[in-house]
Amino acid sequence: MRPLSWCRQTEDKIINGREIGKDRIINESLIQPTTNIIRNVGIASTEIFVESVKIFFDDLRENSSSTFRSKILIVSQDNIVGASASAVVSSAGTISSISILNGGSGFTTSPTVTISNPVGIATTTAAATASITSGVVTSFTITNSGFGYTSSTPPQILIEHPTLKSEKIENVTYEGDFGIIVGVKTTSVGVASTGVVFDLFVPVDSYLRNLNINVGVATTGISGIKTDYYFKVFNSNIGFGITSLDSNSSIVGVGTSCLDNIYKVASVSIAQTSVPGIGLTSVSRVIVSVLNYNGLTGTGFSNFYGEFTWGKINTSVRKSPKTFEVYTANGISGLSTSPIVQRINPLKYVGYSTTLQ
Repeated sequence: MRPLSWCRQTEDKIINGREIGKDRIINESLIQPTTNIIRNVGIASTEIFVESVKIFFDDLRENSSSTFRSKILIVSQDNIVGASASAVVSSAGTISSISILNGGSGFTTSPTVTISNPVGIATTTAAATASITSGVVTSFTITNSGFGYTSSTPPQILIEHPTLKSEKIENVTYEGDFGIIVGVKTTSVGVASTGVVFDLFVPVDSYLRNLNINVGVATTGISGIKTDYYFKVFNSNIGFGITSLDSNSSIVGVGTSCLDNIYKVASVSIAQTSVPGIGLTSVSRVIVSVLNYNGLTGTGFSNFYGEFTWGKINTSVRKSPKTFEVYTANGISGLSTSPIVQRINPLKYVGYSTTLQ
């Protein structure tokens, strides 16, 4: 036997006129940026608020056309369960009704219903349609009662299985940022009769401050959040759970831990305040409406009160719009089961710009 040694290819080769690179593209990981929505998406929505998009959705270092980064897919994480039913055969050998055994869940359109053929000669196959309510099969309409069925061996009812709801959107743009909360206080004047004021600060060592890999906040160091935008507060350390409201006093999210929740911006301004380790500097001062303070104490400034993050995906055209619901009735824990936004094209693994650091 001849000894044989295996080793990884260490250099590019040309074999029989064909380039054989030492890299193995087939083994490269396909990493697709993902994030969860934090606000319901309607049929006519052109703004999709998410937890975060910067900078992994549109990193300028990927050194490719904007269209490479501008295609997304929204995918529901709702549970889908197939429906089942049984047929009731009349004494005349026809299908008189269909009984629901399990209405299933996750249906977005009425499923196709197939009824098995009767056995024998001179028979007619029955037909029916299904109706759904809130994703559940709730009734059947017999469009053809058929003939030749027997009650001893009723036909099988086959119901099309639901599929995960998804929507592909092209030509989107992104905005957003994240950082720390350096001030919190309550307010009862202005746009919110019962409100909380957050001072949002992008740390000086954040890579969002690097103009070479980001735009917007990098030029000013101030969050680009605006009025009527939605944002997430997490890792907060004061409060006892606060319910957030919008301008119509409708519930945005029900907080269960400290100040962690989803909030809608009632107003925003640029303010000067003291930041730990920095001193006097500019911050984004955001006011939000809440149902009540629920014993909120420990407010102040020039301290760490938690973190914030927000992202916004803008789209002008949606070819096949669908609705997607976010789950914020149990604090921010429900966001993990809310619909996912995924960039269709994965992160590039080669061709990154060498001039952007």
